[in-house]
Amino acid sequence: MIRLDEDIMRAAVDLRHELHRHPELAGREDLTCKIIRDALDNLGLLVFPPRIGTDTVAVLDTGRPGATTLLRADIDGLAVTEDNRRICFASEHPGRMHACGHDVHSSALFGAAAWLARNSESLSGRVVFVWQPGEENLHLGKNLVETGLLEYFGVEHVAAFHCLPGLPLGAVYARSGTQMAGSAHFKVVIHGRGGHGSRPDLATSPIEAAADAVLRIGRHLNDGTTVCSIGRLASGEMDNVIPDDAEFSGTLRTLDAKSHDRALVSLGNMLDEVDAVRGTSHEIVISSDYPPAVNDLECFSRLRQAIQGVAGLEFMEMDSPRMTAEDFAFYLERRSGVIMFIGSGDGTPLHNPKMFVPDEVVGFGARYLIAAALEFCR
Repeated sequence: MIRLDEDIMRAAVDLRHELHRHPELAGREDLTCKIIRDALDNLGLLVFPPRIGTDTVAVLDTGRPGATTLLRADIDGLAVTEDNRRICFASEHPGRMHACGHDVHSSALFGAAAWLARNSESLSGRVVFVWQPGEENLHLGKNLVETGLLEYFGVEHVAAFHCLPGLPLGAVYARSGTQMAGSAHFKVVIHGRGGHGSRPDLATSPIEAAADAVLRIGRHLNDGTTVCSIGRLASGEMDNVIPDDAEFSGTLRTLDAKSHDRALVSLGNMLDEVDAVRGTSHEIVISSDYPPAVNDLECFSRLRQAIQGVAGLEFMEMDSPRMTAEDFAFYLERRSGVIMFIGSGDGTPLHNPKMFVPDEVVGFGARYLIAAALEFCR
């Protein structure tokens, strides 16, 4: 039976509150890194210097034969202003918020590390704990993996979780195979011909072309297995000036490489059609590309069985992949492992200013990660 000691749970929740008050954006998590490293000071783990700036890697080596398992949490926040009056530890920084639960992931990993360090006699092999920066948009998990992290520590299995609003508290929601979609972040620039607002007939409006393109994308690139959403559209500076250019950006989400390539071709064809009708031209730039997160069948089956007896956790089988993306996929491309969702109860969606995760999820996440380490380090 995995039970978190009261002092460990209290320390993990305190850490969660401190991280939540001080969210930092991807690649700029200097204070977050310091807070995490300070929290690890008394656990007796071997803590390594950062590999890509604001990451933290710590190792528990039991000295006994066994596998090496990596447990990972992400640490970055989002450019969202929190609107949450029901908590006393809301973000103290307008324009920055832990709206995706990374504060919960990080503190749960701390709780797991503290418990495993205290109960290392129940473990074999080694556990590598990774607090990873820049999951949102920058996919710094890819950068971290490319430093040789997995090879350096001899990692055999990897595990992580993501909290998910709308599921019952403590529900563990997962499937074997593809758990989450891949995602390409793109920007499109439409080039037209500017002019005076009184003579649109003498101009070629990039705004109209961009609006046409966005509507076509919404109609034709969302079919259940492909999701394309536009998160930003910008153009012009003055009300009476038709600008030369407009731009929009978004994400294109697919479940496999063939669908990804086919969707990119379709996107390009739609933009070509808009140019032909509107007399514009365009450029498209892919700024980051996340592969699908694919759970290994054997690891999935083992961890599903292992969590059956863990207090507070209840497994729920996913029918189909979710279209969210995760840079933990880069770990899963190189090592067998699993990422699962843990229910956080409240139905307010991720990335929303009112998104809230109860402190209890810190404990659920910690016990899930402990179960993964105990199972995979045999």
